[in-house]
Amino acid sequence: MADRPDAAPPDTPDLLHPVVLHHIVNSLQWPGLRLLQEAAVAPLLGGSDALLLAPTAGGKTEAAMFPTLSRMAFENWQGTSVLYVCPLKALLNNLAPRLETYTGWLGRQAAVWHGDVTTSRRERIRRERPDVLLTTPESLEAMLV
Repeated sequence: MADRPDAAPPDTPDLLHPVVLHHIVNSLQWPGLRLLQEAAVAPLLGGSDALLLAPTAGGKTEAAMFPTLSRMAFENWQGTSVLYVCPLKALLNNLAPRLETYTGWLGRQAAVWHGDVTTSRRERIRRERPDVLLTTPESLEAMLV
């Protein structure tokens, strides 16, 4: 890895919250993060904005979420602290189980809110305030209006 000029420092994953890192290694059984994921750790932990470009299945969700969840844990964020916006309901429905797993590692919750979510589920989301809310641009607009 050190011979690649675009490689992140080898200790970059160690910046992640210990629980997140533990589950990456032991639950997901990953030998390491992808280059994009490593490169995202320090800037996102530091509070910088980032634009992550990778092909489908290139690891963008994990590149964004592992540092974000680590900050959530390190800084003890409370209530709905992360808004994950996707253009398609189908993509949100596909991502939800992964993000529910990742948030669950830290004793946190994720929930999906879009046009197909039932009224009873929306009421539960309002009452229980998930830490991470996954939504579409249209649903976000409806929430704000």
